[in-house]
Amino acid sequence: FPSHDTMSTPAGPGNGGFQSCALLPDGRAFCVPYYAGSPQIYNPYNDTVTTPPGGFWPNTGYAYSTVLADGRVYIMPYNNSFALIYNPYTNTFTTPVGVFNGTGYGGTLMPDGRVYIVPYSNTQARIYNPLNDTFTTPSGYLTEHLGGLLMSDGRIFCLPYSSGIARIASIPIDTTFSMNRITSPIIVTGK
Repeated sequence: FPSHDTMSTPAGPGNGGFQSCALLPDGRAFCVPYYAGSPQIYNPYNDTVTTPPGGFWPNTGYAYSTVLADGRVYIMPYNNSFALIYNPYTNTFTTPVGVFNGTGYGGTLMPDGRVYIVPYSNTQARIYNPLNDTFTTPSGYLTEHLGGLLMSDGRIFCLPYSSGIARIASIPIDTTFSMNRITSPIIVTGK
């Protein structure tokens, strides 16, 4: 607990091999495997770890995740051609339409509910639209960056890795894309 200034060891995720975590709407942590072999979900209410169904994930197949406005988790491919979507309400995975070329190494939830995917081994960013489950490619060259930060004015600051040059993406808000159309009541479980 933050007020106690202590360190403790939770039940998991175990044995390392994870790249990132996403906070689910009910307070659990969805842990994205990098070389761990499968995702894990940590429940802080009872200090337990579960593995959602979906089988073995390829080593270094996925890296980062972004929680969508409706509570699902968009999981970016690293050494894989397909992104994944985890639905915490049904405990299932789906694959968005379209091949994701290159490596996504960070995603930022945009003000309109889409996800701006920062490329690492590709020269183009991608934008994932959860309403129609599709990808688009914005203009501009961007490569070897490690993530994006949504700034207060709506632009996205992209952190350089080996390129040495930060980039700022200015993506127009999609006025046909309404957050109200994709958000749903948060279901709290596990307490």
